Amino acid sequence: MQQYHLLGMRKNCLLQQSVLLALLITAAFYGHSPEERAQNERNFTSDALYHHLNNKVSVESAELMLNSFVKKRDIKLLRRRFGGWGFYVAIDFTDEMFYGEKGTVGVVGTKHKNGSNYAFKYMTVNIVTPEGRFFVWAYPMMDRKETLWLLNKALMKIDELGIRVHLLLLDREFNFTDALALIGEKYRYIIPADQDAKFRKHIEGKELPAYCDDWRIANKSGEEISTQLVVLQEGEHKYGYLTNLPKGRFDKEVEILSRLYGMRWGIETAHRSEDKFRIPTTCKTAEVRYLFFVVSVLLYNLWVWINLFFNFSTSDEHVTIAGFKELMRKAFEEFNLWLKSPERWLSMLSFGNAGRLFLPAFGCP
Repeated sequence: MQQYHLLGMRKNCLLQQSVLLALLITAAFYGHSPEERAQNERNFTSDALYHHLNNKVSVESAELMLNSFVKKRDIKLLRRRFGGWGFYVAIDFTDEMFYGEKGTVGVVGTKHKNGSNYAFKYMTVNIVTPEGRFFVWAYPMMDRKETLWLLNKALMKIDELGIRVHLLLLDREFNFTDALALIGEKYRYIIPADQDAKFRKHIEGKELPAYCDDWRIANKSGEEISTQLVVLQEGEHKYGYLTNLPKGRFDKEVEILSRLYGMRWGIETAHRSEDKFRIPTTCKTAEVRYLFFVVSVLLYNLWVWINLFFNFSTSDEHVTIAGFKELMRKAFEEFNLWLKSPERWLSMLSFGNAGRLFLPAFGCP
C-alpha cells in the first residue's frame, strides 16, 4: 500500500508519496489523526500533508487504489477456501457522522445518530462468509438521488470481479421500483418490506405466516414491479420480506428467509470492526475522507485474510484486531530499524526478533 502510485507528485513536492501513504497507514493502526502522526515526522507538517491531499486526491484515484487491492484472484481464493457455487453478497450503506456546516460537499442527510442527521455516506459491497466479511467495493454517495446509479455501479463491479452471487442481501434503502427492477433482472434477493400503511392493511386479520405472489410496488411515474411478499411473526412483532426466490425454496419453512437474511447482520459487525481502523479527522474534503475510508477498508480486509486463510476459526485461535494492530506496529518499528541500520539485515539475531513478532499470527509458538 505504501508503494502504491496514488498521486502524480513531482520531485520538488513537500513530501514523498510513500511517506504520505505510510503516515495514513500508521495513523489507522495507532488510531491517531494525521495531524498527530505528522508531529512525529520532522520533514513535514500536517499542513503539507493536506496541501497534497486536498489538491490532488480524487474519488477516482481513491477508488483505483481500492480496486488494485481487490481483484479476481482474491475472489478465486475465497471460493477455493469455502467451496460452493457462489457467495452471499450484502450491499449496504455505512455512515461517517458529520458535525460541520450544512451544505458541505459530499455530506448527505441520514438517520439521526450521535447527535447528527448528516454524514459522509458510502455504499459498500461485502462477501458474506461463514467466518468473516470481506469488503469488495465501496464508493461515496455525493447526493441522496444517486442510490440507483450507485447500485448499478456496484452490480457492474460484482460482474467485473467474476463474483457468482448466490443471493443478494439488501436493506430497506433499496426497496423501490427501479432498484428491484434492476436487481431482479439477474440476481436473487431478499429485502425487508416497508411496514407502511399498505403493508399493515394487507396483513390485517390474516393468519401468519402469510404469502403474496403478486406484491406490487409503484414509483412516482406510475410504473410498477411485481415481487413476492412473505409476512412472518415473532411474538407481537410482525415483519415481512420481499424476495424473488422460487417459492419452492421456502414454502415448507418460511422462517428460512429470516435465517438467510440474518447472515447480513454480520455486516454491521464488519462495519464496527472496520471502524477500529478509521483515521480520526475533521477534514471536510469528501475525496480525502473517501481515501481515508479506503485505507481503513484495506487494512480491515488484511485482518480478515489472516483469520480466513490460516484457519483461525475458533475463539482461542482468532487473531483480534487489537493483536493484529500491535503485531503490525512492531513490524513497522523493526522495519524502520532495518532501514536505518542496514547491517541488521545480516544479523540473524535481529531476524529472529522480527520473526517472533509474526509467528503468533501463523499459529506458531
